Amino acid sequence: MIDAKTARELAGPSKEDHLSFIEQKIKTAAENKKHKIIIRDKPYDMWLYHPPEERREVAVSVIDVLIAAGFEVSSPYAGGQFVGLGLCISWEK
Repeated sequence: MIDAKTARELAGPSKEDHLSFIEQKIKTAAENKKHKIIIRDKPYDMWLYHPPEERREVAVSVIDVLIAAGFEVSSPYAGGQFVGLGLCISWEK
């Protein structure tokens, strides 16, 4: 019998799935002459605050890959009637 951790790993998304999704967002933005993106989709919106415990390792690993590739990674906070969180990836410098 497999355990829940193994089932989560099999179900994904994997580190590679996340990197592929993010890479496509970056390519599209760069082709449109942008120098940063903010991904507000779940689970990315909370990755720098409180990634779900079972996905923390994947989130940290993906962020490490982005930083190693020269991107700046941050999480903007826009407070108002609603809180706007996201994963900001910048290549402005």
